[in-house]
Amino acid sequence: MLLKLTPTTEQHKAMLDTMHAFNKAANYVSSIAFAEKTANKFALQKLVYGELRTTYKLAAQLAIRAISKASEAYKRDKSIQPSFRPEGAIVYDQRVMSFKGLLSVSLLTLQGRVLVPFQVGSYQAARMDSIKGQADLIYRNGVFYLAVTVDVPTPTPDEPTDILGVDLGIINLATSSDGETFSGEQVEKTRKRYPAWVDTPMTQVEAGELQVLNVHIMLTADQVAAEILEAVTEDRRDLTLAPNPNIALLLQIMKDDPDQAEQIAGEHYRQRLAAMPSQ
Repeated sequence: MLLKLTPTTEQHKAMLDTMHAFNKAANYVSSIAFAEKTANKFALQKLVYGELRTTYKLAAQLAIRAISKASEAYKRDKSIQPSFRPEGAIVYDQRVMSFKGLLSVSLLTLQGRVLVPFQVGSYQAARMDSIKGQADLIYRNGVFYLAVTVDVPTPTPDEPTDILGVDLGIINLATSSDGETFSGEQVEKTRKRYPAWVDTPMTQVEAGELQVLNVHIMLTADQVAAEILEAVTEDRRDLTLAPNPNIALLLQIMKDDPDQAEQIAGEHYRQRLAAMPSQ
């Protein structure tokens, strides 16, 4: 659940300065973690805690949270050194954050604690008593938010009193057993905004010894030729990587019979093929 904070100008600056220092500290910790090849929080604490307190001026618990942030990020992928934006989130727990009534929260900063008011609507007000654990201080477009965890009991499942059958289709996506129909018109409109390479299925026509494919192209010949050449260069013929089976067929022809594929792709294909480096 998000709470929109409304700090004074001084509070805003204190919170932003703390956020910048926190993420600089997290970047420092991640560099040590990467150099030492360890994501162990206790090992990292021994290596960096003093530096976080003196150089970055972080309070004790904020220093621990910076170590934890860097450790968790490095643990996810040890092949790279994690990097954090200057305005990345700060994780606050109960040691450095406390709610004061229904409309303000106390946050620890480099300048000490600040009591910051926040705005709530009816949704947030009804759940303030359910806030649990830590929270993330987030900065978006010049505005601070507190993302809090809400512990809401799982509602008791409703007991079914009836049965509903659903028939799935294409023209009508679904038709229920009580007669309600859900049209696929909007889905079809959206689909047409993203056309495939080929509008209609390829038609194979006998032409002497050669089979010619009659293709209606929706994109330019230059675009189609570029895609085909890229796919062939990468030996990419897997159906899962082609927009439809017809494209896969065209890629297969390109691989096995370039002369036949040349008739399909036209002059643009010839030009691009000539430009390709020889193997």
